[in-house]
Amino acid sequence: MKYLSYIVVIFVVLGASCNEQTKHQKPMSDAELRDQLIEFNKDKMNNEDAFITAYVEKYELAMQRSQTGMRYELFKVGEGDTISVGDAVEIKYRIRLGDSTLCYSSKVSGPLQMLVEGSDAPPGFHEVVQYMQSGDSAHCIWPARLGYGMTGDLHKIPLNAILLVDLSVREL
Repeated sequence: MKYLSYIVVIFVVLGASCNEQTKHQKPMSDAELRDQLIEFNKDKMNNEDAFITAYVEKYELAMQRSQTGMRYELFKVGEGDTISVGDAVEIKYRIRLGDSTLCYSSKVSGPLQMLVEGSDAPPGFHEVVQYMQSGDSAHCIWPARLGYGMTGDLHKIPLNAILLVDLSVREL
């Protein structure tokens, strides 16, 4: 019982000191919070881009960089029409983490059928197929925002994961 009294006193003192500290902090305005979030996201994107650039250089990959920061390389050129917004396509794919851990493959789950810019597939699929024509194959590196973002997919892809994606596309 004596020890319980000491524990209760310690928690009361700690709780009071925490409350005193927060009372003296100036609340952040919406503009200050917005500015801090913008800076945080800029830093995150710059760090992600530096990581991808280092990866490309380390493995001497001949990849192009899109405006969104995705890297891609077409390695098998098809003979079909260029893919554009609104086209129905079928994608055979393999999605891996940066350490090459396989997360998803169309060999296991079947090909992805989607409407370009008209489905809930990860944004990276929508972007890369618009650089391709039916029958093309490509290697890609997606920043997290083009894959499964800040939360991952809550299964195999962790939060903020940069993804290595191999795919081939054909128009339906």
